[in-house]
Amino acid sequence: MKNCVHHYHYIVRFLTILVHRDHPKRVVHEIKRLCNLMRREHALFSMAEGTGSISHRHVTIMHGWIIAYLYHNHDHDIFQRDIETIFSIRRSTATDILQRMEKSDLITREQVTYDKRLKKIMLTQKSIEIHDTFAKKCDLLETKLTKGIEQDELDAFFSIIEKMEQNIEKSDSVVTSQEEVSGLS
Repeated sequence: MKNCVHHYHYIVRFLTILVHRDHPKRVVHEIKRLCNLMRREHALFSMAEGTGSISHRHVTIMHGWIIAYLYHNHDHDIFQRDIETIFSIRRSTATDILQRMEKSDLITREQVTYDKRLKKIMLTQKSIEIHDTFAKKCDLLETKLTKGIEQDELDAFFSIIEKMEQNIEKSDSVVTSQEEVSGLS
């Protein structure tokens, strides 16, 4: 699921170009379909959980991943730049997400004593409680996704995903001109 969120923006950018090619199956199309299915699962889970004491209606998948990251790294000072790096998102995107999380009382930002310019990101009690249900949801989804898949197949999948990440990260630019698009045909 992390890889899905991580590559979503790249996939959307290339989907229009690549899905119309002559090949019956395209990697970006299949990843996009899987992302959509996982997003639906998240929405169904959120609706079911929204009736509890803590509303999950305004908690996106990305919020859940950030909460999980902060939860598992609570013994370190985590800053916005760390979120940008870990989730491969732009500064403006991280700013927007973190501001929304702050407004929803999911995080607070606290100035550190050793550098007045930095504010570490801290979980609120509300987000800690959300983490517990998010972790259970992730475990259920992981079980559902990997049902009937052998460990060696999962190892191959993770190896391929890692190579795809490296391919995207190594790329200096994205296809932007019509000549480059035509060159892909």
